[in-house]
Amino acid sequence: MKWLIVVLACAALSEGLNRVPLKRFKSMREELRERGIHLPYSDPALKYLPYHTSTFASSGSELMNNYADRTASPPQNTYYGAISIGTPPKSFQVLFDTGSSNLWVDSSYCSNQACILMQHVRLLAMALAL
Repeated sequence: MKWLIVVLACAALSEGLNRVPLKRFKSMREELRERGIHLPYSDPALKYLPYHTSTFASSGSELMNNYADRTASPPQNTYYGAISIGTPPKSFQVLFDTGSSNLWVDSSYCSNQACILMQHVRLLAMALAL
């Protein structure tokens, strides 16, 4: 009987949960591949080849040590998703940070210099989107 009460309580509480679908940022290599640019993978063993004196006199090249597999900004394996806040709901794209439980959303009543700057950025973005 106690188990039935616990199961019913969990079922009732789970109705109030909201699920946010997570999206992963693509690596630089994935972004370039979608645009039809294929970068060769470098052989990690090439950095252990001995240098010759003639190598220093000639023109050199920098090996790409799979830097394209990392995202430049934000770091790889970073996830984002859309959440809605307020009444009526307004949708935001949020970068989920597991190191913090806080979510900061600027108010329309904010008179701080940073808020004023963000309002100008939003107005410019809306004007460019038209």
